[in-house]
Amino acid sequence: YSDNTEFSISSRGTGFVTYVDGVQRDLFAIDPEMIESVSIQKDALSNMFMGMKSSRNALVITTKNPKSRGFQVSFTAKMGINSSIKKLKPLSTYQYAYLLNEALQNDGKTPIYSYDDFEKFRSGSSQYTHPDVNWYDQILGDNAISQSYNINVSGGNNFAQYFVSAGMYGDNGLFRDNNDKYKTKLTLNRYSIDSKVNINVTQDFTAKIALLARIEEGNQPGGSGTGYSDILLNIYRTPNNAYPIKNPSGTWGGNVSFNNNLYSQAFNSGYIIDDTRDILGSIDLKYDFDRVAKGLSVRALGTIAV
Repeated sequence: YSDNTEFSISSRGTGFVTYVDGVQRDLFAIDPEMIESVSIQKDALSNMFMGMKSSRNALVITTKNPKSRGFQVSFTAKMGINSSIKKLKPLSTYQYAYLLNEALQNDGKTPIYSYDDFEKFRSGSSQYTHPDVNWYDQILGDNAISQSYNINVSGGNNFAQYFVSAGMYGDNGLFRDNNDKYKTKLTLNRYSIDSKVNINVTQDFTAKIALLARIEEGNQPGGSGTGYSDILLNIYRTPNNAYPIKNPSGTWGGNVSFNNNLYSQAFNSGYIIDDTRDILGSIDLKYDFDRVAKGLSVRALGTIAV
């Protein structure tokens, strides 16, 4: 949450500094429906005001501007179904035990499992002492729903023009929801609003006022204290026969080698709430001296971020 790790943008191995309407911002804070244009600027003149970051390229994003051709309303709705690119299909516990024994023997070591162990794994007759738990299926579902909605309104006259865009994005992760007391499911909800007002004070003097606000609310399982990332990693590290989900007494399963129950991490170790709220306000003043010298103008840009 609240970082740019979901984006990987580079040019010849060099990353970008992102500017939104002339102000340095993060990509994750932008609603795609608000974007008017995107350009990459690599020349020295464009990068000269970037200070210590001038050796990097500039990714310049311009959001939509007010239109003066009457009142307009636009609404966009999207919905998608997400699933894993590759679903984990682990070996059966019988196959795992057989191959592990074979690997140990090839290294000149003593096998761990006996013929009696093989039979119990094969028959499933002793789920507590010889479990067969597909951790992927127990913790993750087959698919999840994502949805986004955006509405924007624009209009104005020769004196003033306005544009307002409001967006909502919601995403449910693949984690199951197996706790009745509190929600551990991985979710993300993002709400954003972008508003702009252009005012023609005089024929030569214009003022542009913009406000960009975002609220992001996320939830994830507590895991071992670091959230969902360790759980996903341990799904691939934990064999099916490591331990049962629960012991006959009702306590969580585990052993010396696996002392942190994976199922308990996903659904019984609390939850982590990620909340992000930020506001960016800007005012852009421009005075045109075309009457004095063609193409000459003065511009002042001020911003405040909270």
